[in-house]
Amino acid sequence: MNKHKKGGWSQMRFNRLRKGAIKSFLSEVAEDLLESCTGQETRGLVVAGPGTAKSQLLEILPADMGKRVLGVVDLSIDATKRELLEIGNEIALADERERSMERAEELRSEILRGGLAVRGVDATKAALAVGRVGVLVLLKDASVPGWICERCEALEAKKRPPECPICGGPTSTVDVVNELYELAERTDAEVEFVEEDPCLASSEGVGALLRY
Repeated sequence: MNKHKKGGWSQMRFNRLRKGAIKSFLSEVAEDLLESCTGQETRGLVVAGPGTAKSQLLEILPADMGKRVLGVVDLSIDATKRELLEIGNEIALADERERSMERAEELRSEILRGGLAVRGVDATKAALAVGRVGVLVLLKDASVPGWICERCEALEAKKRPPECPICGGPTSTVDVVNELYELAERTDAEVEFVEEDPCLASSEGVGALLRY
């Protein structure tokens, strides 16, 4: 763009054709973007570049893709791939922190009003076991020592016994938080990590928002 030959065209005709070329180009960008994101798990999009083309692109994007835009940044057309990645990572990290804080606040609110939420290892484990957990909320770096039965998969946040008291099977020492994370993955629950939260800190670093 901006590299053209006016020749003998009138300024109005030239501007009209140039706007048409820009719109056509941005439409191709939107189509390529949609194709690239189809079938992939895309957390969000960052639109970067010089001038007003960014706004024009946002207007062309399909509504569902427009909702994924995390930020719009003025950036030189000569920016390197490394610069783009650094800016994108900063915006994505800020969005992730905001979302985790919102989840933590939602968890606190539900617990205080006796709603669809539980906290602590035992209550969260019981909810995960029956598929009630919609979002597993974990305090970052939380760790709870415990054991798991290699036969019946009983999980407890206690000192490991020589054999499972339920089925008599062999037991292994585990980090219970890691086991809860894996159980959430198997039951299609979301997992949200929170950097700091007093409610989670007083609940073994574990809580959950429930589906029902």
